[in-house]
Amino acid sequence: MPETIEQWRVQAFSDNVHHLTQQKMAKFDAWCRKATNLTGKVKYFDRLSGADMQKQTIRNGDTQWVNLEHSRRGAFKVNYVWSRPVDEEDQLDTIDNITSELAIAAAFAVNRRFDQTWADAVSGSAPQGEDGSTLVALPAAQKETTASGNTLAKLVASLTKLYNADVDVTPDQVCYAHSPASLEDLLNISSTFTSRDFNPAMALMTGQINQYLGMTWIMSTRLPILSTTVRGTYLAHKNAVGFAEWVKVKSSIDKRPDKNNLMQILVKTMHGAVRVEDQLVVENQVTE
Repeated sequence: MPETIEQWRVQAFSDNVHHLTQQKMAKFDAWCRKATNLTGKVKYFDRLSGADMQKQTIRNGDTQWVNLEHSRRGAFKVNYVWSRPVDEEDQLDTIDNITSELAIAAAFAVNRRFDQTWADAVSGSAPQGEDGSTLVALPAAQKETTASGNTLAKLVASLTKLYNADVDVTPDQVCYAHSPASLEDLLNISSTFTSRDFNPAMALMTGQINQYLGMTWIMSTRLPILSTTVRGTYLAHKNAVGFAEWVKVKSSIDKRPDKNNLMQILVKTMHGAVRVEDQLVVENQVTE
């Protein structure tokens, strides 16, 4: 096969993977603060505590300075690889273009990895400190732990925790990451979610809830199982998770002389994520 054709195949596959990952983004791609074009092994997200204004009680008195606490949390780089060999026999025996199918599979794998990284960050312990050696778990105050399936009462209680932290709760700022089973609970037990009086989206007809309680709802199978029968679902502001991308997606096709000149498809992504602000996240624990 002429070298120019091989080069075209490599470029076409790479462009296809990039196009697919952009066309069908990861579910939580828009629900984080992004840092790109990075070097090194860790990206630190700086945190600054709030401080209220002071009342000036003395005319021409000394300036009163506020006290601000500075800290930072780190997203550590992790390299992920998706690779697959394609030999000439595979190409000849396949009616469809196998590299196109593999491009779709690779793109979906990249997106699933992004979503898993977000879920791990929002639910897990956050590396904090000068070198990220201190691990900070999500505080108990940010958890709704009533032992039951998903209910409106549990969601309202979780939402109240965000309100108490002065979080701006709107559908473009806060998402609710939920599991299929937690959605099933709501569709089965509460007409509040299915009646057109409360939800014009007609949840029973579409089988999903897109927006409700001032949040965008996102179904995911990547959320953690906290115990044998309990899964975490999460109310999260879009600034809650810091997502660091060293390489969003990089793909290649190379000939392997040591493998009878088969073509090796390789897709890489290099990224990490960390929960930056605890008060911007509430864990709603759901019994499944």
